[in-house]
Amino acid sequence: MKAIALALLLALASCGQQQEEPSAVAVTVAVVDSLSLPVYGMTCDGCVQAVCNSLEKVEGVGSVEVDLEEGVALVRRSDPEKADLGNLRAAVLRAGYATEPEGD
Repeated sequence: MKAIALALLLALASCGQQQEEPSAVAVTVAVVDSLSLPVYGMTCDGCVQAVCNSLEKVEGVGSVEVDLEEGVALVRRSDPEKADLGNLRAAVLRAGYATEPEGD
């Protein structure tokens, strides 16, 4: 990802007008990782809100979308190491729901 961003910067810098003085270009590259997590036991919008609130409290989580009908939480992680699968599953459990079907 960083190599692609660097190549893009170099290409953009070389495509512009000829400049007599070198210019500095600042670029911020944000790495965002998404993870789809099954959530079992949700029955209403209150359940969705409880799961969202719990997942959003996990360090490294950028945003959360929960689909009640599909039973899935889409978690966008700004820091995948801190918001790892174990921490996300624990957050769902703290909210009172499961990440695996009962009996499995």
